[in-house]
Amino acid sequence: MRRNLLYGKVGIDFLDGFIHSTMNELLINDGADSSGLYGFYAARVSSRHGGILEYEEDLARYVLKHCSNRRIVEIGTGLGELPIILALNGLVTAGLEYEHRRLQAATAMRTRLANCFPEISKCYQLIDGAYPEALANTTWIGSDVTLLFTNVGAGWDTDRTGRAIDFFSHVGEVILELRMFGTVRENETDRSELFKRIATRAASSEYLPDLSPRMHFARFRF
Repeated sequence: MRRNLLYGKVGIDFLDGFIHSTMNELLINDGADSSGLYGFYAARVSSRHGGILEYEEDLARYVLKHCSNRRIVEIGTGLGELPIILALNGLVTAGLEYEHRRLQAATAMRTRLANCFPEISKCYQLIDGAYPEALANTTWIGSDVTLLFTNVGAGWDTDRTGRAIDFFSHVGEVILELRMFGTVRENETDRSELFKRIATRAASSEYLPDLSPRMHFARFRF
């Protein structure tokens, strides 16, 4: 059994089972493609990896400890596992997702969760659209906002990557996984170049090697 993230809040084991059960139900009712669970999520269900992956729990623990007074937006949120965990442990969160069917699945997840925890409707929001355009002119910018990027290796071109990094100045800080930001960077040299590129614009920057095994997280403050 895994411990609660915070005393008196929703347990991580409960959420793991709840999210996995919802994914499985969506797959049974609608199939992988129509449900929006194609690829990554369907594989998670079939391999019985659970609703919450290890790195998601690791990052949630880090954010709750180090970003407790901040508003959190996960970019490319998928089904919203991470903002759900954080919202039910006291933070105000949002998840941005541009794939329509996946957003529908995230909405179904949020609706089902609200039946158990009505407060989720006030502290967790879904945003429809692509980053960074979908955040512009919203309330989800400002010095109290932290952007999270965990797995957005979507084949961004040079222009989109540049616009993504340019937008960082609209928020207070960014935590991202260097390997999977915009495109896959298997080589340490490539990850280092990305770190330096962002660090030159930031007020401070740091690698987070102890945050989660086998991941490459870094934190930047603007």
